[in-house]
Amino acid sequence: MAEIVSGTGMDERVVSALYAAAVGQLRRTTYQQDEGLTRDQAVRDIQALRRFGFVEPLGHGRTQRYVAAGGARDRALEVVKRLGRTPLRDPYD
Repeated sequence: MAEIVSGTGMDERVVSALYAAAVGQLRRTTYQQDEGLTRDQAVRDIQALRRFGFVEPLGHGRTQRYVAAGGARDRALEVVKRLGRTPLRDPYD
């Protein structure tokens, strides 16, 4: 994910957002808290990821989350294929 972000001019912090999207768990509020961002910063980062085609939204309002799309999804699928399994998931989620 770091390689994908490096060519875009976006801040390195969005790598964590892309990883979360790759496992289907990117939410604005969680990303905001994890990275210590303001609401506006988190929204701008996610909008930039959408513009580049790296994430797409699922759901609406409070249930909205983002999943990897385009090159980010392709890269995540490559990793899963190499590992021979899906990334670990939180059993309590």
